[in-house]
Amino acid sequence: VYGAPLGLGTSAYTLSSGSLGTGDAITSVTLKQNTNTTVPGTQDAGTYSGGTSGILASSASGTGGFNTTNYAITYNPGTLTIDKAPLGVSVSGTYNGTKSYVNGAGDTVVTFTGLQNSQSLAGATVGLLAQDVSANSANYVTSVTPGGSDTASMNNYSITLARNASSG
Repeated sequence: VYGAPLGLGTSAYTLSSGSLGTGDAITSVTLKQNTNTTVPGTQDAGTYSGGTSGILASSASGTGGFNTTNYAITYNPGTLTIDKAPLGVSVSGTYNGTKSYVNGAGDTVVTFTGLQNSQSLAGATVGLLAQDVSANSANYVTSVTPGGSDTASMNNYSITLARNASSG
C-alpha cells in the first residue's frame, strides 16, 4: 500500500524449473527493486515489472553443499504492485448550489484522513454526488482535485466509499 515501506526480504522466490541435487537447498536470494532491498513508502502506487523496475533476484545461497557454480541459474524479474492508500474525506459547509466545494472557501471545511508521507490537500476541490453538502444519507465524495500548492497526488489514493460525514 502506498505510504508503507516494504522490505523485500530474501525468501519470496520460487524455483520455476529444474531441480536441486540431493541435499542441496536454496535458503535465500537477494531481492531488490531499483537497487533497494526495501521499497520506499514514497514510491507511487502502480505495477512495476521487468528488468528495470520489477523485483530482481540475485545471489542465491544455500545449504547441504549448494554452490551456484554447480547450476545454470536464471533469475527472472518479478512484479511489484503498490496499491493505492485509502483516503477518507468528510465535507462540511453551507450549500453553495453546486457539486463542487473548495477546501477553505467560505465556510467549507474538508477533512482528509489517510494522507501519507506528510502530504497535504489544503486547497483541494471536492466533487460530491449531490449538490447539497448536507444530504448525508445519499451524498458521496466522488472526486478530489488537488489545488496548486497541494503535495498529494490522487494517483496514489482511492477515496473510501463512505458517506459524506458532513452537515450543512
